Amino acid sequence: MTRSRLMPLDPGVELSILGEGKMMPDPELGTFFETLCDILREADPGCVPIPSLMSGATDAMNFAQLGIRTYGFLPHNFPEGAGYESTMHGVDERVPVGALEFGAAAIHHAVERYRG
Repeated sequence: MTRSRLMPLDPGVELSILGEGKMMPDPELGTFFETLCDILREADPGCVPIPSLMSGATDAMNFAQLGIRTYGFLPHNFPEGAGYESTMHGVDERVPVGALEFGAAAIHHAVERYRG
């Protein structure tokens, strides 16, 4: 759906929405989501997996138009004080090796369990 509308924000400031893409289907936090949570709990006992909303763009909306539900799964366990915000997607982007190994193993387990 494409439309244009003006919304006043502050004196002298306006926001114009030029277009909107098709929305993703409502999330189903069901079986596969629980599988992802289980994988994280097994890898890091005591962790609390939570769903999150990311403002970035992915190819998920293209799959949604085909009726395919997607999950963003970015498992990592940055050590305390590692500066997640300044290292992920920053100018000098980097990830601690341990966090990368943790994430790769979790994704591997997710693929194994999905495959059945």
